Amino acid sequence: MQADKALYLPGLKPVLEALEQKPRQILEIYIRENLSSKESAEIRKICEERKIPVKFVDAKTLDQLLGSKNQVNCQGAAAKIRPPSAGSLDELLTAAPDAPLPLVLALDQIQDPGNLGALSRTAYALGCAGLLLPVHNGALISPGAMRSSAGALASLPRCEVANLARSLDEAAERDFAIYAAARSPASQNAYRVDWHFPAILVLGNEGKGIRPGVLKRCANSVVIPFRRDFDSLNIAQAAAILISLISMARG
Repeated sequence: MQADKALYLPGLKPVLEALEQKPRQILEIYIRENLSSKESAEIRKICEERKIPVKFVDAKTLDQLLGSKNQVNCQGAAAKIRPPSAGSLDELLTAAPDAPLPLVLALDQIQDPGNLGALSRTAYALGCAGLLLPVHNGALISPGAMRSSAGALASLPRCEVANLARSLDEAAERDFAIYAAARSPASQNAYRVDWHFPAILVLGNEGKGIRPGVLKRCANSVVIPFRRDFDSLNIAQAAAILISLISMARG
């Protein structure tokens, strides 16, 4: 993962949501010159009321700022956001039991920024305690990830570790239930699992799944049963279903 620095949230609607919900995290707003829309007018109005700096730039400058190279449709607006610092493993595990949903998501080398953003959006909305991320070979907290998360990545606690397997060992020693989202003969039906808390749900790489060294640290594995013959779900879709089930179990 990248070192802590300012993040850029692209898109008119995400910027408006951030202005309304997390204005203190916003450092400044960038709007494309001559942009005329209801949303951009509302952004300018809110910024004026809350004394948030606004810079008007051309399209090329905005693309360079976001590093998008046309991969992110920013709709002519972006917010520069001050992200929370990544915390320590001890801080994340200590705070987790008091979260609205005492569940940490451990992402084992998930590489698509869109998946990182989408599952973070679900995790934040449903009250998860945070993200446990390997330092290497994971998706960057990029403008694309920020856009997919609708800004949730700027608020969701996270911890970045050099060795995910050892971190799971430490969590187990502190009485966390460790679940792997993995299909195997021993996997339990996710709809019938007796979930225990605090918990960690491990989600694996989009193509290779969870690495063997990480998987053997998981005392339980769960699978979403399909009612039709089908290969697999997108990792963000699977995460949304599992987080919802766990939330229902928590009550």
